[in-house]
Amino acid sequence: MQVLGLFRDHRRKLRFLASCRCSADGGLLGAACRLPDGLWVWIAGGRLSPSASWDEFRSEYADVLDESDWTDETWEQAGEYADEQLREWGGRLEWEPAVMKVLLPASDDEPITT
Repeated sequence: MQVLGLFRDHRRKLRFLASCRCSADGGLLGAACRLPDGLWVWIAGGRLSPSASWDEFRSEYADVLDESDWTDETWEQAGEYADEQLREWGGRLEWEPAVMKVLLPASDDEPITT
């Protein structure tokens, strides 16, 4: 929680190793920063429009089924699932800001190959 507060309150003062900004408004979407205890990644959080949220929930339902099992009834059930999830989520899909510490291998670990 302390690192999340640091990013929230002091992100303009932090030196980012990498960052990503919204192409529409330039808002900071995420960043990576070296802090005294290691490398940290911050994700701004976000939300989808109600219609995009409905599509996402419907797709989530369909993704658990094999494509060969999809029928008109499946899409109807997927729509009902999306409606139910939208009510539970308050009308749109949202996620809160988060931070993650990036664990790097120690020098005695095996090298990372790409």
